[in-house]
Amino acid sequence: MQMVVGRIRSRFGVAVAEVGSQEQYCRAELAVATVSREAFLARQAVDEVVRFVDRVLESDGRAQLVEIGVDER
Repeated sequence: MQMVVGRIRSRFGVAVAEVGSQEQYCRAELAVATVSREAFLARQAVDEVVRFVDRVLESDGRAQLVEIGVDER
């Protein structure tokens, strides 16, 4: 998962961390954060990260994106 986290950071310039399910071998929980003057730009950046993660995980056939939650404050 660290490889995916590193690729997200370098490709999209967002903050990303593994925040949960670390004790479970077959599950990972990531948090992505970004800041923008316009809410739609932040949402667009997060959507791009989600599409990227989905492609990366699905491409190797061993994992899938199960749930996405967005907190807009």
